[in-house]
Amino acid sequence: MKDYKGAISDFSSAIVTNSQSAVAYNFRGLAKSYLGEHKSAIVDFSKAIAIESSDFAIYNSIGIAEHCLKQYIGAIGDYDKAIEINSQFAITYNRRGVAKHYLGDYKGAIADYNKALQVNPDYTEAKENKAVTESKIGRQWRFW
Repeated sequence: MKDYKGAISDFSSAIVTNSQSAVAYNFRGLAKSYLGEHKSAIVDFSKAIAIESSDFAIYNSIGIAEHCLKQYIGAIGDYDKAIEINSQFAITYNRRGVAKHYLGDYKGAIADYNKALQVNPDYTEAKENKAVTESKIGRQWRFW
């Protein structure tokens, strides 16, 4: 059961008890994002970062919310920070690549997909995204 509204209520209660809980702000933000409340989620993620600025997962979370709002430049900045903290999380490279793709930076996107695949060679989504982006820059496909 996905009770995101209940989770928001529970995390809000936790925040009342401990206003310095980066975990509670982050998870409340995630629940809000799942409900499509990305702007409100970004507020929570920003509070979490203000409390705990060394957690790469929070930067990933805010990047995703910004991405959903088509704020690709902001998302890339947050993915950059997440990668600075933890360079071994393939998903972040893939997400940053997608944001770059949407901005028309196809070569930058492919470089990120390649990095994601270097970290995790079996990462299917990065392989698929790379193929889509390569098709945008005119790669010649040969099927023989």
